[in-house]
Amino acid sequence: MLRNLFIGLLLASGQFAWAQPGITFHQSGVYSSVGINAEFKQRVLAEARILTDRFLADTHAELVVSYQFLNKDDVEAYAGVGFITSGNLEVPVGLIAWPFAEKKFGFHIELAPIFEEGEPILRSSWGIRYRFLKN
Repeated sequence: MLRNLFIGLLLASGQFAWAQPGITFHQSGVYSSVGINAEFKQRVLAEARILTDRFLADTHAELVVSYQFLNKDDVEAYAGVGFITSGNLEVPVGLIAWPFAEKKFGFHIELAPIFEEGEPILRSSWGIRYRFLKN
């Protein structure tokens, strides 16, 4: 499963040349993560994340695709769908604030129900985001 995720990312990497790349950090009580992302046409955001709980043995990969339904200079709001290699599905909804004049560094909050076997988990996170602006 993890191998298929990375093969898909490799095939999509050709599209990253026309995308706005970035990195993220999400702090949460349930599955904090670091990720790399690409923003396509200033509306679609694809992100690959490495999730971990308190124990490194509980580490998973995650792929999230989101649509920015609010895309202003200083704030963006998004909703999407994600797949975790543990077999879980999630539906993230978030807000990104770009408070500085140069829109490279921002802050985000995200709420994502994770659908596991049994009872779903509601993960909330906050974090930082950096994007490598192209001239």
